[in-house]
Amino acid sequence: MSATEDPRSVGLPVTTFLYTLDQVTGLLQLTAEQAKTAFFFEGRQVGARKKSHLVAINVAADDEVPVWRVSEHELVRWMRHKGFYAYATYEVESRPRTQH
Repeated sequence: MSATEDPRSVGLPVTTFLYTLDQVTGLLQLTAEQAKTAFFFEGRQVGARKKSHLVAINVAADDEVPVWRVSEHELVRWMRHKGFYAYATYEVESRPRTQH
């Protein structure tokens, strides 16, 4: 990651966007049947996950109802695995300001 892409270079924290399962199924236009088999619930399901599954993580506290999310990085990984062209970042070039 170059300095122009690094959010810390402008004082922003590095964060990952997390999609809800509803957002992912909407973006991918999955049916209810497809959605049932599309996700691997990390920490809830046993065994090794297949690369064809989207990994969903629980962001709730241990004693709360699970709140499942899919990270943007995981969604891009899955889309590339399925043959989609996904662009995670882009670079904007800026020129220094001139003094008048």
